[in-house]
Amino acid sequence: TLHSAKRALTTSFGSICFGSLLVAILQTIRALLNAFANSRDQNCCAAFCFCILDCILACIERLLELFNKFAFVFVAIYGYGYIDAAKRTMGHAKRSLFTPLFNDMLVSSTLYIFQLGFAVLMAVIAYFGSGGNVNDLQWESMLIAAMCGFWTMLTMWLFFKVIDSAVTAIYVCLADVPEALHVTNPEFAAEFNSEVSGITLPSHQA
Repeated sequence: TLHSAKRALTTSFGSICFGSLLVAILQTIRALLNAFANSRDQNCCAAFCFCILDCILACIERLLELFNKFAFVFVAIYGYGYIDAAKRTMGHAKRSLFTPLFNDMLVSSTLYIFQLGFAVLMAVIAYFGSGGNVNDLQWESMLIAAMCGFWTMLTMWLFFKVIDSAVTAIYVCLADVPEALHVTNPEFAAEFNSEVSGITLPSHQA
């Protein structure tokens, strides 16, 4: 919402910067490690150790980015500092195990497939629309198709990024205060409980 965006860009901007700083530190360590590994001749054992260490740092970086994605929702919606938001995120992660990870992988992968599909479709339309044909490839049409596909990919990325963030925010809100849905939209809460197998939102207690 506009209120959350205002908070994220003003009073909670430092918390977001702090979380991003942690990722930047890891990326810097990886860059220095790769520069050191490529600056001198390595034997097989040393090269293998550098490869393993870089893989471990890459996994930690990806997990931290995913962790920040959920923690920033707490920062924007509730106005928590980064440390408090990290504690709330860790608490949800302990209770739901790998559910946030699966949720992110499923949503992000689905949106990426749609994004790539739209880009390919628009590139094909642009190629044939500019006079290209299958039997005789034309460089002008291929260039137009590539540019059209690139800009479609960029536009869809911006559009689907908003959807991805909205899904993350909804997930965090439902996980943090599930009974609130019964207050704000009881009809949808009842439909959710009846349609989603194995998941029941607790009702609001007066």
